[in-house]
Amino acid sequence: MRYRVELVTERLHLRRARKGDAAVLFENYTGSQTCSRFPQRRADPDVARTQAMLKKWCDAAWNLDDDAPFAWVISTCAVGEAIGLFLSSRSATRPIFTMEPASASGGRDW
Repeated sequence: MRYRVELVTERLHLRRARKGDAAVLFENYTGSQTCSRFPQRRADPDVARTQAMLKKWCDAAWNLDDDAPFAWVISTCAVGEAIGLFLSSRSATRPIFTMEPASASGGRDW
């Protein structure tokens, strides 16, 4: 669990999931057809699916050993709004969940 730390840059905060993240993530990322265009996943059909994913990857997984994959919620530093996910695994060669900047699809630019 030593790798489960929060990371902060000037604009972004990679952190553990918080209460209320599911609805915001669904609106900004997991429910978006545009944001699911390149990752190997489809857009979530509803907030409940996003909540279940957060429970598995961003809550329960944080308490497992260091070799288990876990996910960070990517949020803005300015307002703390959840805008994406990043799945981390010591054995993974590439990220499974990534964030596509909204500006690529005509949305907000983080």
